[in-house]
Amino acid sequence: MFELKPRNKHAWIKTIDEANKIGTLFTPGNVTNQYRLVRILGLDEDCSEAQGFEVGQTVLCDMIGVVTHRIGMQGVETCLIRNFIAVVESRKE
Repeated sequence: MFELKPRNKHAWIKTIDEANKIGTLFTPGNVTNQYRLVRILGLDEDCSEAQGFEVGQTVLCDMIGVVTHRIGMQGVETCLIRNFIAVVESRKE
């Protein structure tokens, strides 16, 4: 068994499909804008750009340059940490 951690200012993400749909229809990537809501699965915590981000957070992400690949049986999307625009937090009113 081994553990993989992203390095070189990269993060592993998973797109939150439920947040990126209109009504009951999912919007294809070529119809929507380049920004999507994603969940952080792993990030290079040693770089200064990772300050303020944590694994498990939901963030608004610029999807330009995101690469999809497989690690074992799991599909993973990789992007640079600087693609994160904002942390999405629910506010109690």
